[in-house]
Amino acid sequence: MVVSDDGTALQFQLSEAAPETMTFVLAAEHVTTQPQDLRTNRVELTFPRGSRRATVDWVVPDNTVEADEQFRIRRLEGPAPTSTVFATITVRNDDRAVLRTVGDTRPEGSSG
Repeated sequence: MVVSDDGTALQFQLSEAAPETMTFVLAAEHVTTQPQDLRTNRVELTFPRGSRRATVDWVVPDNTVEADEQFRIRRLEGPAPTSTVFATITVRNDDRAVLRTVGDTRPEGSSG
């Protein structure tokens, strides 16, 4: 799963609609992310009854030019069986360096 570092929410999807409200407790394990890159290390992901999709605002938006980073999500609690490692997330850096000139302006040519 890839998400931008602009604060876009992570989207999760069940294979079928939740028969009842389902809540999963998920934990982040930093691979190359830093603690300040994520809002928290634990989140509750809730699928309302009849829903297949849920979102979590996990990544802190930033304007820092840096390499793409990764973290893993582990399922700590939840009603449905699933593997321990839920997903590896790549936080794609969408920031670019800008080069600007600063200083005096001078006329072009040989004006003296």
